[in-house]
Amino acid sequence: MSAEKADASNRTRRLQLHHLTPAGLARIACHLRAGYRLCRENSARFLDYVPASINSMTTVWNYSRLSLPRPQTIIDAGANNSQMIRLLQILSPAARILSFEPNPDCHPIGDCYKMALSDTNGESILYITSDDYGSRVGVRGDDCVREVAIQTRRFDSLGLDLSTLPKPILLKLDVEGHELKALQGFGELLHAVDAILAEVPNDRDEHKRYDSLDLYAHLGRYGFVSS
Repeated sequence: MSAEKADASNRTRRLQLHHLTPAGLARIACHLRAGYRLCRENSARFLDYVPASINSMTTVWNYSRLSLPRPQTIIDAGANNSQMIRLLQILSPAARILSFEPNPDCHPIGDCYKMALSDTNGESILYITSDDYGSRVGVRGDDCVREVAIQTRRFDSLGLDLSTLPKPILLKLDVEGHELKALQGFGELLHAVDAILAEVPNDRDEHKRYDSLDLYAHLGRYGFVSS
């Protein structure tokens, strides 16, 4: 086994052991409870979403509790393998999916764009982690096992007419610290988005590249409020 493969294997083992801590097991139990309730309430088969979508179960359950109309278009920035979108389809099975994922090892569903949404059109490096979930654009972490050259594009440069897409439109945003740049790349098209489901890093995130208050301020200029 090469040194690179051995290091990746060790990181995977550490990740698995992390989930076996009391805190990790409690978190998994909470996710499973939320996912079970989501599936039971919407007549979906719970085992179809285990284990791939476990980490998204609490988020989607909480989203389902909001008094928002079900999305008919979902823009998935940082799609990975569509783990969260498959759960959101329980709520909106006919929704059109636009998936943006630069990692060539991932295979999202819907209309797929192999690029990273950002605030500029150009090229960057995707630093891929051993589990793919924490892969980051332009920032190398200690958990990086591979580098891939990727395209970055502003959403408003793609020529997509959001007025022709089924409404309401939900933007799901999980791009490992690149959230503000991705939002800035929407430009005025952000007015056409009805709701945003975003991962926001906190002050303990070593890969944080913006102040969360700046992200909230940017969204506020387009009429969004936190829920």
